Amino acid sequence: MRHTVSMLQHYICAFREAIRIDGWRFALRRAAAFIHGRIEPKLRHQLLERKTAPKSVSSLHSIIATLETVLTDRPMILIISDIQIQQCVHYRIEQKLRYLGKIGLQAMHISPAESGRIRAFLGLAHMVIIYRTALPPAVLQEFRDAGVRILFEFDDLIVGQAALENSGILTQVTDTQALHLRILSAKLLKTAQSCDAIIASSAHMAQLYAKEENGLADKPCFVIPNFVETDSYSPPGKKDVTFAYTSPSGSIRCELAMLTGFLTSYDAGAEHDWSILVMGNELARKELEKLPFRRGRITGLPFSAFDDYLFTITRAETVL
Repeated sequence: MRHTVSMLQHYICAFREAIRIDGWRFALRRAAAFIHGRIEPKLRHQLLERKTAPKSVSSLHSIIATLETVLTDRPMILIISDIQIQQCVHYRIEQKLRYLGKIGLQAMHISPAESGRIRAFLGLAHMVIIYRTALPPAVLQEFRDAGVRILFEFDDLIVGQAALENSGILTQVTDTQALHLRILSAKLLKTAQSCDAIIASSAHMAQLYAKEENGLADKPCFVIPNFVETDSYSPPGKKDVTFAYTSPSGSIRCELAMLTGFLTSYDAGAEHDWSILVMGNELARKELEKLPFRRGRITGLPFSAFDDYLFTITRAETVL
């Protein structure tokens, strides 16, 4: 009896959340599809109609097409992530939610700490995308028990110690940071290995993880790059900076060596004055100011909110 009451409360919560998302009609469609899926021993497979969408989201279509069954014309997709890096949230989560909505797919982002909300929506979802987050085996088992397709998404070489060791990242951080990265990489790999497929942010990264030594060679891999945006951040009429450079990390020694080499070469052949705007990294600004550029000028700005950063770098002719 207690189990029945608990399940009833769970379904009521899920129904209320569905109403909040898209109204009564959506909630009733979802409820009918959910009940139908529990009553029918076998569902008749339906093909998900591919709607017209930007070319940049074709990989999302490829993933969605792998669903075995689609109960309605708007299957829900959950993105589970605890990532706090604002640009990652923008490019890997917010963009995905917006473009999925444009092609008629319901999607939402939930933190792994919100276990109640995750359980409430699992019965309504057909796919879970875990972005750059390690989850316990018990949670992954809940996903499998709910019958959802599970994908693991990442955009950095931090999944698995083999890839991490070969990435060069560990040489640029402190011993304490390296220790934490190794622990995290092992947890991320274990989570990824428990998923049905993986999503990489570039073809190069997909090729690296197709190698046996990186632990994910047996997983189907989809490549979804960051989408290019031109509507919200259109360039201003006048460019007043030649270059813009930004990296909030202190572990940029190799990157900084490439940057100084490029700027030194550029300055040697420059026939006019040029400038570089360094945002959010005092180390990079101070190192560049030490160089005896003939015609170069270094300016700096502190770390800023991501939207402010996007607007600021449009002042530059080239972003490095």
